[in-house]
Amino acid sequence: RAVLARPSTKAPRQTGRRDTIASDPHNSCRADFEAVVRQEHITLPLSVERTRPHPCSAMRRALALVVLMPVAAALRVSRRSLGAVAVGSLATFGPHNANAEMRQLRPIQFIAALGDPEASSGGGAKAWGLWRLDPGPRGVRLQGYEQLVKQGGKAPSGWFFDDKKWWLEEHGLIMEDPSPLPAGRYMVTGARKVTTELNVATDGSWTLKEGKLFDVTHLPCRSALYTPAPGGGACTPAQANGKDFPVTPGAPMPGVTGCAKQDFAVLFVLGVDDAIKEL
Repeated sequence: RAVLARPSTKAPRQTGRRDTIASDPHNSCRADFEAVVRQEHITLPLSVERTRPHPCSAMRRALALVVLMPVAAALRVSRRSLGAVAVGSLATFGPHNANAEMRQLRPIQFIAALGDPEASSGGGAKAWGLWRLDPGPRGVRLQGYEQLVKQGGKAPSGWFFDDKKWWLEEHGLIMEDPSPLPAGRYMVTGARKVTTELNVATDGSWTLKEGKLFDVTHLPCRSALYTPAPGGGACTPAQANGKDFPVTPGAPMPGVTGCAKQDFAVLFVLGVDDAIKEL
């Protein structure tokens, strides 16, 4: 839980790992998160605070943007009240909540969604995907593609690269394929203003209880699926231009020579229907 802590007058302890993190030009998510924590003087659990994040570390970003920033900026409550509200927000899926049938996910998961950003319902969810683990830290950088091929397509995290369809994220990391999205109810957010229920039917139709698909899309997290372009020819991560990364939040992913590209929206999944036993 989040607890209040008095502002410290001591100089922060410097370690090699923290210096490495701070010097990472792709670590904007870490910087944004720590800025909110410093501003509100909130002490986080050790399991969150001491874990080195990936540039798109979803656990920290979701906690900072979904819980801390809206409360601090919109409600303008005192730090003591902020701590209480933050604890309450993190307990949204607790057993005594009205949505007790929704099970909180820890860590959160990620939906790759395809549809009209202005729509609140639609079809085609059978083509959507689900990453049960944050695919960023498990990814392989573009410059590591040659070594990935030498390893028979097996990434250090254990997943296998598919040269017929492969994914990139906003920092140019090659990601594993998401799993098919099971039908059911999900609590989703884009870590901005809207957190709502997504209902996915067995026929692939989907409905948001509130807002539009754009409202629950997390803009800094970009993802795209690359497949060989019509007419054949090579389509590999080796053809991607590293200078195209990182991608601006909300912008489309860059094209890759020889490839067809399909952008997907990324939704944070905070909770799921208890009926979805495989998650």
